[in-house]
Amino acid sequence: MIADIKGKISRSGSNLTENLEDNLTGNVFGALRYIPFNMAMKPILANAIYPRQMSNCIENINVEYWGNNIQFWPYNKKGELDVILEFYDLIIGIEVKFKSDISSDDAVDNSEEDVQKLDDSIKEQSINQLSRESEIINEKGIKKDKLLILIAPESKCVSLYEDVTNRRIINDNVKLAYVSWQRFLYELSQLRLDDKFNNLIINDIKELLKNKGFEQFKDMRLETLNEVRTEDYFFFDYCSQFKICFATNIEVKGDLYYEFK
Repeated sequence: MIADIKGKISRSGSNLTENLEDNLTGNVFGALRYIPFNMAMKPILANAIYPRQMSNCIENINVEYWGNNIQFWPYNKKGELDVILEFYDLIIGIEVKFKSDISSDDAVDNSEEDVQKLDDSIKEQSINQLSRESEIINEKGIKKDKLLILIAPESKCVSLYEDVTNRRIINDNVKLAYVSWQRFLYELSQLRLDDKFNNLIINDIKELLKNKGFEQFKDMRLETLNEVRTEDYFFFDYCSQFKICFATNIEVKGDLYYEFK
């Protein structure tokens, strides 16, 4: 709904696919804003964020209604953040990724610069999407703490975070962190809310994220331990509902990869 209201979906719906990140952003953050910040969004971000020390920024927030604290896709000539959360002494920019990579990049690398040239006024400016968004947050968050959060599938988070961090292309006044969608869903599932209306919202978001493929496999609880032999095949019954079977008639060839579902 939020993506539609903000014009991120065409009137014909021709760009509305299951991979549309704007729709995912609107569905998740648009629904969570109906629940007091301290009850849902705060514990999710505080417990899911990496590096872990960044959780202090989130835990210091103390608000209930936060409809006036959130902006979706605010215009800026340098780029378009998906979400901006602005509080009394903290501004948070959120960039959401699903199946796409960052929209722009270059070869700028400030990691080898002389120590005396590491301030932002002398650094070579990058067109990297996260770098530009850190500049937006720096400009908007005058006299506030500034945090830029990347929310993406686990397979993307670490590599994107390490790349821009190692290249030193994020504004020095902005802290960079990331949250994986898998961990987001896990923390969402840990919430225990008393209100049935809030729980209805939470359950709907959980189902949405599961449908997007963000549910992680945790463990296999086996009644007995058996020796695994390469010449045999094995299957496991899990809670009498979940079964993994490794028996296959497909010839396994080199230089290929295989995924069992």
